[in-house]
Amino acid sequence: MAAPELMLHLEDARTVFHPGDRIAGEAHVVNDSEWTATQFVVELRWSTYGRGDQDTGAGAVQVLAPPGQEVPARSSHRFALTVPPLPWTYHGRALKIGWCVRLYAGGRHITDSETTVDFELRPRPEPAGVDSMAPPDLPPPE
Repeated sequence: MAAPELMLHLEDARTVFHPGDRIAGEAHVVNDSEWTATQFVVELRWSTYGRGDQDTGAGAVQVLAPPGQEVPARSSHRFALTVPPLPWTYHGRALKIGWCVRLYAGGRHITDSETTVDFELRPRPEPAGVDSMAPPDLPPPE
């Protein structure tokens, strides 16, 4: 069994995205022959690392081929995913939270394979002239 060669090409070259943004592109697979998918997906995936337990989760998933579908030896698949609101990217001393676009291929007659493109999820900046830390306007005292 051979591992297919996987490639991700994003439409947008940015490395920082905000909640509600769209990440789109093409997923390419090259294999020696046609294969039957058990899982062929692209996803926005977060993971924690550093001290303590590591955890992962999918913020958005798009199935490129349902289980049991034959996938050509060479194929390209368009995808578009919406960036979720949380968790934001964080780089602390003991804990880090990272994001990536992950392309994963698993199936019969192939070795499971994946490739990733890292990105950061940050809160959307406040419009110019707006101070989110300013106290709310209060009525004048009587």
